[in-house]
Formats: sequence, C-alpha cells, structure tokens
Amino acid sequence: MTYWLGLDVGTSSLKAVAVDAGGDVRARASIPYRGVDRVGEQDTRAWADAARQAIAECAHDDGLAGVSVTGQVPTIVLVNEHGDPVRIASTWQEQKSAAHADALEARFGRSTELFGFALPWAASQVPAKLSWLADTDPEARSRTRWFLQPKDYLGLLLTGNAASDPWSMKGVVRVPGGQVIPDVLAAAGWDAATCPPIARPEAPLGTTRGRPFGLPDGIPVSVGWSDALSSMFALGVLTAPGAFVISGTSDVVGLTGDWEDVDAAGLYVVPAGIAPKTIVYGPTQTSGASIAWAAALLGLPVDEALALAETADPAHTPSFVPYLDGERAPLWRSDLRAVVAGLDQHCGRAEFMRAVVDGVGGSARHILEVAAAATGASIAGVRVGGRGEQELVGLSAKAAALGQPLSVLTEPYVSAYGAAMLAAVTSSGGDWSAADRLRGRFLDLEPAATDRDTYDTYLRTSRTAMEWTG
Repeated sequence: MTYWLGLDVGTSSLKAVAVDAGGDVRARASIPYRGVDRVGEQDTRAWADAARQAIAECAHDDGLAGVSVTGQVPTIVLVNEHGDPVRIASTWQEQKSAAHADALEARFGRSTELFGFALPWAASQVPAKLSWLADTDPEARSRTRWFLQPKDYLGLLLTGNAASDPWSMKGVVRVPGGQVIPDVLAAAGWDAATCPPIARPEAPLGTTRGRPFGLPDGIPVSVGWSDALSSMFALGVLTAPGAFVISGTSDVVGLTGDWEDVDAAGLYVVPAGIAPKTIVYGPTQTSGASIAWAAALLGLPVDEALALAETADPAHTPSFVPYLDGERAPLWRSDLRAVVAGLDQHCGRAEFMRAVVDGVGGSARHILEVAAAATGASIAGVRVGGRGEQELVGLSAKAAALGQPLSVLTEPYVSAYGAAMLAAVTSSGGDWSAADRLRGRFLDLEPAATDRDTYDTYLRTSRTAMEWTG
C-alpha cells in the first residue's frame, strides 16, 4: 500500500510517522537524542542517528511514495562544502545572542519593509544567531559553505542537495518571495552565498540517493518547512480558517484566515504565499517545559501532576506566568522570569500545579487575544495538537484558561504527521488537495466550569513580572 513518511527533528527527540492514503498511521517512532549536554546546543550526529533508527522502524516495506522533513527553527547548522557540520548546532533555545539582536535592531530599525512582514529582532532569530556565531567562532564561519536548519541538514543527507524554505530562513530572506537580503547577512558577518537556495516547502528537494538511512534510491523528498507550519497543516488550519494551539516544549499559538496587510505587534504574520492561508501566530518560550519543571518539583510524572491539578481548590490557587527562560510572543523579552503571585497557607501541591497549567493556558490566550484584535477575527473553538489522546489529562483545565472548547488531534506526533501530508503534496506535483485524504481524527472537549477569571489574573501577574525585571 502507498504511504508517505514524515520526519520531525524536535528539540528533545526525532519523531517519525508513516501515513497511508486513508490517513491511517501505519507506524510511528520517537527516538530521544543522545549526547545533548547543554540547553541551546545540539550535536547533529544525534539527529542522524535518531533518523536512522526511526526510519528503520517506520519504513521497512514497499510502497513509500515520498518523504518530508520538518523540525525546530531557528536552529543553525553550519556545514562545509562536503556537507559535514563544522561545529555543534546552535538551537532556538540559545539566548546568548541578545546583544547582537539589539545591535541589528539599532542598525536596521523596523523590519516590515526589509523582511516583508514584522519580525522581532530577537535573540532566537536567525540574524542574531548568525551574528553571534560570526563573532564567537570565526574559524567555523570561515569553513562554512551553507548555514542550514535541522530539517535542511537531514534533507542534505537524504538527497545530497542543500535548500531551505522562506519561512524557516525568515530574517535573512524576504517573505514570501525568498529573496536573500545581503545587507542583513553582511551586518551579521556572513556572505550572502552561504545562504542555501530558497524554494517553496512543497517543492522537490531531490530524490533519495546512496540508500540514505536504508531507504531505496529515487524517493521524492520535499524541501519542507518549520515544525510550526507542519503542525498547522496537520491540524487543518492552513486550508480552512481557525484558531490553534500546538503544545510542546514551547507552545505555538495563532489564527489563520484570508486577511491582508495585518499588523499584529509581537506576532508573526505569514503571508498567504507561504501557505494557502494567512497565518498570525507566535511561539511561547517555556510552556510544556514549565509543566515538566513543576511536575519534577513535585516528584511526579507529568500525567499524574496534570491529574492532580484538576483536583485543586480554585479559591486557593495562585497565579503563575511561565517565563522560566524569558518569553517570546507577544513580549519578546529574554530577561523575564517566572512569577508566582497570590500564595496563601492553604495552597498545596494541587493548587500549585493548577497555577502552572493556568499560566501556560494564559500565555496561549494572550497570543490569541492579540491575534484576534489585529485581524478582527472571532474565535469559536481552538484546534489543539501535541500529545494526542495522551494530552486529554489536564486539557479541560487548559480549555478553561483559554476560555474556548477544544478539538484535539488524536495523533501525538502532529508535526511529523503534517510532514507526511506535505510529502503527499510534493509527490503529487504540488497539488495541495492531495493531502485531504490524510486528514487526522479529532476529539472534542469542553472547558471545565470555573468562576475564576484566570486570564485577567494572568495579565496582572505578567505586568508584575515585567516591572520586577524591568
């Protein structure tokens, strides 16, 4: 039977799914990385080893019609002319480039005209990361042929070709056209020739050659796109308007629609030329990471901690903002830190955990409210992807924090699923309707009843965090 393979180079593991023409997942794998020692840095060999194992588990019979790779962005991989990495990868979690971001903003100012949309000059963005790398590791820069994203690096291993898409390289190319911006690269200390060729995500990167990772030769491989857009595709919001939350180490939150000329301060606006719909969205910094941190403090597995949160007494539940390592959208401040406010002597483990869940939901709602105000859209339900049916524990509390009913994608590897759908588009010659048959299944969930105004409390606590660190 014909099937498509999607690979997702995540922050902590590589995930893979094989999806057949009926939308059924034939196989899935999640391979944790080995040898990752420091937040903000990863060894590319860990990705390759994980990809080899995941492919062996998911693509072991005939019928493979296409492959697409998605993954974390922006994470910079520097490779030489032979395609070999010249240093360890600098991931989106790395915050050492904050001063370089400030210097670029002082030089170029407002980014809308330069990039084709408003992009914050933040430490997590490609220009700041490249500037920091040029400044701190000039020897690696001198040996670099291409700077790539993780999914581009795996694409290079699969096909021998280097390329990326406009959205993954935002900040050094114009969106949606994909034209390289030499002035920004020069200011960051790089030659424009080190940016790989830019193509649409559904364009063919090439075909597998040399039996990479045990795959047969001649399988079409997509250029691919970011894990955020891949997840949106799996949720169905790139071909129909809607609100979404993609749960993970960080959350990706936003709206899609048919708007033009949207100005949403603090959020990304992805023009319709990148995908079938305009996207207004933003990533948080530590959403799932905050829940994992709180569960570890309580000495509980995450699922047990989330179940405990649902037993909390609302009258004694404090407020929490999940700024453990700063915050990205819509604030874009790497200096912010988490705050717990409103503690009393009756606050116990359940109430503390519920405060963290409410805080993560509040950060997602903050982005949705900014996006709705910028577009004039009304929100009637939110599509959620992340851990599939495993995520149902604790989601009623998150629905209450969002103030919306949720439709939860049952497939846990949402970004890899979206990549498989994109592989179907590529193998059909760029026909977006080819992915329609691969649509996933959803479960509906209503928000838990509450008389607490958690969102207003969240905003007050957020202002406290900004004043405290300002």
